[in-house]
Amino acid sequence: MSNKYRSRFLKIIIVVFIILLLSIFIWILPELILPNSSRITADAEKLIGIHNEYRKIIAQVIGGAVILYGIYNTLIRIEGIERNIEIAQEGQITDRFTSAIEQLSHDNIEMKIGGIYALERISIDSPKDYWTVMEVLTAFLRRTSSLSTIHDENKNTDNDIPPRRPIEIQTTLNVIVRRKWFELETKEDRHPDLSLTNLRNAYLGKANLSRTNLWRYDISYAYLGKANLQDAYLGKANLKMADLNNANLQGANLKETDLRSAKGLTVEQLSKVKTLYKANLDSSLESEIKQRFPDLLEPLA
Repeated sequence: MSNKYRSRFLKIIIVVFIILLLSIFIWILPELILPNSSRITADAEKLIGIHNEYRKIIAQVIGGAVILYGIYNTLIRIEGIERNIEIAQEGQITDRFTSAIEQLSHDNIEMKIGGIYALERISIDSPKDYWTVMEVLTAFLRRTSSLSTIHDENKNTDNDIPPRRPIEIQTTLNVIVRRKWFELETKEDRHPDLSLTNLRNAYLGKANLSRTNLWRYDISYAYLGKANLQDAYLGKANLKMADLNNANLQGANLKETDLRSAKGLTVEQLSKVKTLYKANLDSSLESEIKQRFPDLLEPLA
């Protein structure tokens, strides 16, 4: 006998057993517990009424138990349905993720951009896949826009100003800087890694780069107006000629950072950073920092 039929047979036996128990409780048990009307005839009608009331109480108790069991069984069934839906959704996320990765590696630029936006959608729909998506996108930037690409760019242009970032690089940046689940980053103390990337002449206005690892990245000539760089690590980064007008630099680590000719950069902004040790500054800014905030030019304790 297969497991399927064995399970059905067992259920039938259980149902029959329950019916027998109910019969005992409702019809036989009252006769055993209460005085029998065949032996006591004086109050026969009263005894019959007592028997019936007893049977009603038992039937109500059993009925209530059956209802509770039905509710419990329904909840279990709903939980199973929800779990099946969750499994189906996870399967869909996996399929969407695989498809997005394939698009990201495609030669066609429209396919690449579609893959980038598909990954962004996954990071919004599935918080538990947020870091997987962020790691894929930041790795894509580090691979396709590494510092080694600067040499080729300089060879192909006579202009001192670097070219704008390719559309797939700028699109990836846009997705990263508008990411949604910041509370996960704070809770898990994990932050995007954009170190060693070539982001020259990129547009990052109002970008959220707080606590991001920007070690040795080149963002010269980029626009960072009103960008949030709070607590970001910019050690040895190149911000030469970058537009930092109204950028938030509070707590940023600017050790050995090149800030020469940065536009819109003020002493007030620099006074809030974590350190300026060995940073390259314009002479006028450096002189004022030495006078007003000399500790920022010293090594961190």
